[in-house]
Amino acid sequence: MISENRNMRTSGFKAPLVFCLLAAFLPLGSTIGVLFSWVIFPSIAILLTFLRTRFFNRIGIYFLFSSLALLIINYSIVLQYVSFTERLEFNMLLAIIGCFYMSVVFFSRRFNFFDLSKAIELILIVNVVLFFIQFVSFYVFGYRIDYSLVTGGIGSRNDYGSLYRASGIFNEPAEYSSAITVLVVSKFLINRKLSSWNIVALASTMLSFSFVGIIQSFFVIYIVLFRKIHKKPIYLFLIVIIIFFAWFAFFDLFIDRYETFMDGSDGSNNTKLDTFNFFLSHTEYLWGGAGLIGYDPNTMPLFMQGLYDLTFFGSCISIFGIFIGSFIAIALISYIIYNYTISDMALIFICLLKVNVMIYAMYWFFIILILILPKHIQKIKVHA
Repeated sequence: MISENRNMRTSGFKAPLVFCLLAAFLPLGSTIGVLFSWVIFPSIAILLTFLRTRFFNRIGIYFLFSSLALLIINYSIVLQYVSFTERLEFNMLLAIIGCFYMSVVFFSRRFNFFDLSKAIELILIVNVVLFFIQFVSFYVFGYRIDYSLVTGGIGSRNDYGSLYRASGIFNEPAEYSSAITVLVVSKFLINRKLSSWNIVALASTMLSFSFVGIIQSFFVIYIVLFRKIHKKPIYLFLIVIIIFFAWFAFFDLFIDRYETFMDGSDGSNNTKLDTFNFFLSHTEYLWGGAGLIGYDPNTMPLFMQGLYDLTFFGSCISIFGIFIGSFIAIALISYIIYNYTISDMALIFICLLKVNVMIYAMYWFFIILILILPKHIQKIKVHA
């Protein structure tokens, strides 16, 4: 065990992982941001990987080519009937880039979870610091900081009525919250513990006032603490405190979301319902999927905005159609059930609520991690 840890600590693979995660979790909404996220950071990650090794795990090669084949087949199918193709090729390119550089780095023979854990910690620190700079700037000094506008972008979606919601370097609070939750859960699955910094990161998602962020963070903390109740009953008291805090602190937000949903003015949920109805009335989309057509507010109906915001499993069907999409969803569910404990499954499914768009590299990061983590978890159990 000692020699194994020593090899992990001297492997020197942290740098490729850092640039890989910077590309996936620093999605600055501007031309400069796109350049760094989709060209510069991935290129550096790939270059550093090849400088360290040119050997890759066979399973990674299979994963990469099967994923690319699936994307190409889906593209050739949806091209026959979709009405909106303006962004189809561009979104395909983004999906291929994300899949490629994530596969190259994560299936490298030099990849290890010790360096990945350190890289995740660094990316968490960067994102949380940027979030609190934005949060404190507005709520203490009354000054708005929009990282997208500062770098020439169109600006982030931080306003919810009269409420200002910080989102860090992301376009909106829900995206920030989902990304932080994925990073925290990933680090927990690797190390089997939540650090104090992880708790701060989860607290920041609550302070983003994102409804999904509040729900995700609460359940992550609850599940992690629930595992420890039988060893330390004091954690039951902490869970009760968290429940009461979440209820009283965000009571108005919960009521507001409930009322807007009931009176039909919740655009987020309404677009999902309209998307579902569209698929039922256009059977070619139901059987073959809508592919990666994306959403363009200038040319596409509003309900298409909800095309991918259907959880991972719903998006499998909306992208690939009911047959291929259902197969992918069932295959991944079966893999998770077979390889993970109930509590780990719950944490993974919490993340998959929002990991649903393969044109974002975060999608490929988390899916690949789910596939390669079981072997690492087994090693931990053997040496425990």
